[in-house]
Amino acid sequence: MKIQYFSDTDTLYLSFTLDPSFESEVINENLVIHFDQYDNLVGITIEHYSKVSTSQTIEMVINEIKQPQLLRQ
Repeated sequence: MKIQYFSDTDTLYLSFTLDPSFESEVINENLVIHFDQYDNLVGITIEHYSKVSTSQTIEMVINEIKQPQLLRQ
């Protein structure tokens, strides 16, 4: 896993693989998940990171990606 923070846009990107994002899904105003061409999760973008960064944010991300509709099959 690779973590990147972009201070100019206050964005945190979590990359789980080197595969490029083929499709993205906006979950809410702060969370975007990215899939490869085979519908595998490749990354997560957290917008406005400094404003929403708490342990609750991490829990929210984990809960969001555990939902069956997000784990495409």
